Amino acid sequence: MLNFFTRYFFPKEIVIKNGSIQRLKFLKLKKPILFHSSSAEKNGFVEKIKTMFPEIRLFKLNSNEPKLDQLNNLEDFSKYDEFIAIGGGSVIDTTKLLLAKSVSGDLKNIPPFTLKEDIRQKPYFIAIPTTVGSGSESDGVAVFENNFTKTPIVSDLIVPDLVILDPSVCEGIPDKILLSTAIDAFTHGFESYHSKLSNEFSKMLSLVSCKNIINGLDNIFNEENKLPKLEKLLYGSYMAGLAQSTTSVGMIHAISHVISPKVNLGHGHINTIILPQILKFYNHKGVDVDGFSKSIGCEDVEELISIINSFISQNNIELIKSGNISVDSELINEIKNDMCFKTSPIDICDEELSNILEEIIE
Repeated sequence: MLNFFTRYFFPKEIVIKNGSIQRLKFLKLKKPILFHSSSAEKNGFVEKIKTMFPEIRLFKLNSNEPKLDQLNNLEDFSKYDEFIAIGGGSVIDTTKLLLAKSVSGDLKNIPPFTLKEDIRQKPYFIAIPTTVGSGSESDGVAVFENNFTKTPIVSDLIVPDLVILDPSVCEGIPDKILLSTAIDAFTHGFESYHSKLSNEFSKMLSLVSCKNIINGLDNIFNEENKLPKLEKLLYGSYMAGLAQSTTSVGMIHAISHVISPKVNLGHGHINTIILPQILKFYNHKGVDVDGFSKSIGCEDVEELISIINSFISQNNIELIKSGNISVDSELINEIKNDMCFKTSPIDICDEELSNILEEIIE
């Protein structure tokens, strides 16, 4: 019965401030392992954590979205008492999945929802995002790829115990990645707000998150000191992650889930180029994207579209090459069968969806 209620599982502790990675040094860890990205290593944060905990084991993960066969082929990490993840959404998702695997033995055995009372002792879990997009640090959702299909695990088992939102950790993000990850977070908030499963609490989170993201992106690519705006983006990403964790997302993510693996572009990239088209389409179909736009500080939806397009132009975010994918009935059906499509606010016919897809293909 509990599965049918709207439930939020929050991390136990959230630390938000420039330099807050220092929170780690006050923890008494027994047998920790650090899962990290190559960028976190390159930027010196892995060494910083290693200095705090000389006995910690380091395990580098790639930044690609996790695949089921690769995850199940990795060693058993159940002997570790603490899991620390520092990296982007894929690194945090992979760490969540390895944590789940360490408890269950096999990812296929994780039920959609697991109550706290049913979980045997699990590792203490710390998440430190180095990008501003996935919001993976905020929720109990992790997505892996299996035979070119994205599959989610949803469980309070994998909600982090401690989240560190430190803008200095995100300082070295290249502009293109900063934009695509931030717009990914924006689409979490936007689609959560318009989801068929939205509620007053999720809508509040969505609006505040999207407003922070738009304000955080404003002129950030021209500023020498990005830290104040990176902090806004971290706030926005975190709150958007909370919002979408119970409402799901929608058509934008359904499209990117299907297209991203086929064209070898990150789904944040696909979300970025599809967002203006969906804003236009929803507005044409009577979805109140005008009211949403005004609520986050824009004059109307046209101004919001103009802002997004200016970010895309400024960072040379390219469209999909025409030779990489063809828009046919098989692709349309795949998108419509994605679970996120079901929570979109309106129905769409095949021809309308085909027209939207043609707009993002060169």
